Amino acid sequence: MEAAFNSVALAPLIICTKDTSQTLNTAGTWYDVKWTAETHSQGITHTNGDSTFVVSEAGIYQINSRVAFNGANVTGTIKVSINGIDKNETLEDEIGGVTAWPKPRINAWVKLAAGDAVKIRAYSNVNSTPLSAESNFFMSKVAGY
Repeated sequence: MEAAFNSVALAPLIICTKDTSQTLNTAGTWYDVKWTAETHSQGITHTNGDSTFVVSEAGIYQINSRVAFNGANVTGTIKVSINGIDKNETLEDEIGGVTAWPKPRINAWVKLAAGDAVKIRAYSNVNSTPLSAESNFFMSKVAGY
């Protein structure tokens, strides 16, 4: 039975986290989020420490990502970028307080062609805002087209 299970073609998917902090130095500037630890990857190319995910198959992909901003009174904003084009319809933001730091989350479905490059971009309203290891990224092909 295990051989039969292993012979099934699985849909492309990737799960990543951040194991180190990344700092958004200048308020009001969009930065590519760098992902440093892959938990699992199949059919999606990514280099640890980089921000780009390249899909191997065309299809409809589900993207779930949460980016945790460290710092009081920070408004954290994130969005998806495909082939260098920001998808503002995926934009999510969260306003932090003195002790409640923002962790905006994206849950989006996008149509991708083989070879398309996906990134998560982040923005802060405060200079020198670190992103924490509580951030995560998941992308999986859910349908063909």
